[in-house]
Amino acid sequence: LALALVFLSGNLYYAYYMALVLGWFTLAAAVKWRGFSFEGLAWERIRRLTAIGLLAFGLCAIELVPVAEFLPHISKIGDPELRTSQTLAEIAQNFLAPTIDRPIARETIPPEDLYGYIGVLPFVAALFALGALARGWRKEVLALVALFIFVVLFISVRYTPLAALFTRVSFMTQFRDPSRIMIYGTVAVITLGGIGLTWLLNQIEKSRATYQKGAALVLVSIGLLYSVADVFLMNHRFITMIDSFQEGDRIFQWLRQNESGPHYVAVPYSTGWHLPVIANGERFYGAWYGYAFFPPVQPDPTVRRVVAKPNYIVIPKDKQPQDADAVLVNEFAQDRVYSLTQSLPYAFSVTQRALAQSSAGDLK
Repeated sequence: LALALVFLSGNLYYAYYMALVLGWFTLAAAVKWRGFSFEGLAWERIRRLTAIGLLAFGLCAIELVPVAEFLPHISKIGDPELRTSQTLAEIAQNFLAPTIDRPIARETIPPEDLYGYIGVLPFVAALFALGALARGWRKEVLALVALFIFVVLFISVRYTPLAALFTRVSFMTQFRDPSRIMIYGTVAVITLGGIGLTWLLNQIEKSRATYQKGAALVLVSIGLLYSVADVFLMNHRFITMIDSFQEGDRIFQWLRQNESGPHYVAVPYSTGWHLPVIANGERFYGAWYGYAFFPPVQPDPTVRRVVAKPNYIVIPKDKQPQDADAVLVNEFAQDRVYSLTQSLPYAFSVTQRALAQSSAGDLK
């Protein structure tokens, strides 16, 4: 269920990166090791993991199958130059700097894709996991360390030998924000920290000096409480309730009151506009940039193609409409509403003679 929910929550970045991480953990779990000697495959684990994968696939198939069908019609600008890769120093700041006001955030990468503050204490606790290597945690520790190294290499791919592979495989360059895999690096560090603290507490328990044992437990408890409080205080600035997007509601309520017939609307800069458009019963044209127009049947070159266009567009005040037939119909606090006077109505009729005029261009 958790795997399906990650996919169904939207944004394929995290589902794709999760698949990479799960592939590695499945490999680590499916192999039996004694020390560094290979002992065979853990078939019981493999069967369990296979069942989990099939169930997750079944739960998300309602969206996964249509997405797979639409793939030939989805276009997206990639990043073949790997401009969003980061240096090791910048990656360290992602985890250790409680700020998004950094030059790289203003130049190439959205600020929210850089911020992953967890503080220094989880890394300190993770160092104690090295002591657990000889205490039955070897495979888990090595798998988590390898995961963190992979995350760092993925985010800094431009500066690694993997850059040649990424630039040659167009699919890989579609993921323009490699820093989003940082969340799985965070999981690796925190889990290593938990293993490290478990080992440390076991060592403290073995101590016969009551005073030293008590002092050590107090220090560990203070460190844990401080780390939790630090992360909460630093991160709650960005994870908080905000006012709903009032302007979108005002715009589309006005449009419904002043336009009686059905129509299409478009918001070229549509991030954050889906809720007010859909909640107000509008018909969204170009709801997301990835989907290209494709006809249901192979077009006949001798017949004029009918192409839908929006009847109204909403754009910010600092932008200008690209359509020559755009006429300003209303202005709000941050945005303007334009009518595209030459767009086809929601329902229309056209003669066979007009359709036969293929040289006249698209009918839209």
